[in-house]
Formats: sequence, structure tokens, C-alpha cells
Amino acid sequence: MDSYIKELLELLDKKQQQLYEILRLTKEQAKAINEENIDELEQFLSKKQTHIDKIDAIDDDFTRIYSAFRQEYGLTDSDNKEYPQIGGFSELGSKVSKIAELIKDILKLEKSNNSKVKEIMKKYGDNIKNVNQTKKISNAYGNEPIEAQSYFFDKKK
Repeated sequence: MDSYIKELLELLDKKQQQLYEILRLTKEQAKAINEENIDELEQFLSKKQTHIDKIDAIDDDFTRIYSAFRQEYGLTDSDNKEYPQIGGFSELGSKVSKIAELIKDILKLEKSNNSKVKEIMKKYGDNIKNVNQTKKISNAYGNEPIEAQSYFFDKKK
């Protein structure tokens, strides 16, 4: 197996591990959303961002190594037919497909979570609007004018 392919496979394994962790956190995030636990939701978002940052670094390394691989073998985008002849390349394609499916699963959950969060925000937004309207009405009709005595004396006489 080519050393480039080996490195790429290792990077894909690392990426897959990070994605599984993001999937787990996204499922936990869904529970927090259903329970309307905003503090827990924020923690999950922070943890997910850490894994996303790691994936970004892995992707940068993957791109760099893949470019070196293509350059060493003199391959271009139109040479895709030659790739399978290189040892381990089919395994690389298989891992990329699995990662793509994992990302689809995560995106499906994220979309569901996003719509639930929007519903919660609308609910709380309506509640806040009602509270503000109640305050305005209370301020307009509920206060009796305060009769204050004058502390200034008219000295003209």
C-alpha cells in the first residue's frame, strides 16, 4: 500500500471518529432541546465546535497529502480511471463514502434540532412580547398620579 494512501486512510479514520462524536453530541443536543435546557444546549454546541475545529485541521492535512499524492503520480481530475489501480485506493473511496453517509445523518439531525429550536424561540418570543405588552398596559392604567407638594415658595407679595 502506498504511504500516501496509508496516511490518507489514517486521517479518514480520525475524521470518522470526530464525526461519530459529533453525532453523539447532536443526539444529546436533541434531548436538551426537547427538555428546553438552554445551559446544556450551549455546552453541547461548544463541545461540537471543538470537534469541528479538529475536523478542519484533519481536512487541511488530507488536502495537503492528497495534493502531494496526485502530484507524485502525475494525476489530474481526468485521470480518475487510474486511481483504482493504486493499492488501497478502493478502501479510501469506501471510507469517504461512509464518512459522507455519517455527515448526512448528522445534517438530518441538525436540521431537526434547528427547527425545534426555532419553535422554542418563537414560543419564548411570544411570551416576552406578551410580558412587554402587559407592562405597557400596567404602566398606562395601573399607576395613580403622585401628588407632590411644592417645596418652592413664592416670595413675591
